[in-house]
Amino acid sequence: MERTLRSALQALSVAQWMLTFLFLGPGSALALLWLLRTRLWIVPVTYAGWWLWDWHGADTGPRHWDWLRNWRIWDHFCDYFPSRPQVIRECPLPRRSYILPAHPHGISCIGVFGAFVTGGCGFWGDPNPSGGPCPGLRPNLAALEGLFRLPLYREYAMAAGLCPVSQRCLDSVLSRPSQALLIVVGGAAEALEGTPGRHRVTLRQRRGFVRLALRHAILGHFGGDSEVVSGRCWGDLERAPLVPVCVFGEQDAFRQPNFGFNLLILGFMDAFHQPPWPSGRCCGASSAPQEDFGVRPCLFWGRGGLPVLPFRVPLTVVVGTPLEVPRVPRPSPELVAHYHELYVQRLQELFERHKVACGVSPETPLIIA
Repeated sequence: MERTLRSALQALSVAQWMLTFLFLGPGSALALLWLLRTRLWIVPVTYAGWWLWDWHGADTGPRHWDWLRNWRIWDHFCDYFPSRPQVIRECPLPRRSYILPAHPHGISCIGVFGAFVTGGCGFWGDPNPSGGPCPGLRPNLAALEGLFRLPLYREYAMAAGLCPVSQRCLDSVLSRPSQALLIVVGGAAEALEGTPGRHRVTLRQRRGFVRLALRHAILGHFGGDSEVVSGRCWGDLERAPLVPVCVFGEQDAFRQPNFGFNLLILGFMDAFHQPPWPSGRCCGASSAPQEDFGVRPCLFWGRGGLPVLPFRVPLTVVVGTPLEVPRVPRPSPELVAHYHELYVQRLQELFERHKVACGVSPETPLIIA
């Protein structure tokens, strides 16, 4: 009986997260419109005033609320998966700000969300900050800008540690000390390519995160006690902002129709869509329908054929070693391409080192698209 109750709580925790992700934004808007027709009309009117006044508030970064991130429900969320989302760190990260590009995206970034955003893998707000997967660093997960225009949803997202993937916001986050900025580089386009057992990431044309790292690399001594990793003194390093993150098991959490079916849906939308801006946004996101609607439309299902319950698969989040880059306020395309290639190599090496331990066949390659 106790085991059944525990399993039900875990399933409900994951289901509420998926329902929040899919429906909280439009549901909140409809609820506020309905309240306008009642005696409580002052509530939506007051909130609308705040919403308009704070329209660009998300551009300053998340508004972390440790109480929300340490809800007991996130423990059940992480317990839903076998052995919980495991975090493997190849080396400690000194106290400064980092960019952590994460791969792959999957349908809903379950591994990154469970390991970094929630308190299920470590308590947030510790006065000695030792909790979470990156002790001493404050994680910030970058998401599509359109999500932060949705009423109430934006407040919930920012309290949980999410921020829009805009240049203004990312610059603001990286200007603060001890920040871990997570960017799921492949974006919604990569979500369409998720096939269980196949490890394919969208990265070849995504170079904005490298440009961001070059502009924000820190020169000089970190200060404080130095840490020695692989024979090198971290306290004396002048740069190390890019840290690859690989999530094993993300592609197996949901199933999708064959790859061509979802591309057919996307192609139909693209045929009637004229992007209002040129391609090549801050972190390499494409100018496609998800820029207007928040997500790319696709069909997917999990346990019981439902889109709100992922399959119970082991999730392992591997945090690699930092890739050093120099500080260049205005990097040239050639310099960006050079460090992008170094990053791709570092990611492939990270995948090869850990794939067997994470249940991937030794013959399975990491496909860079």
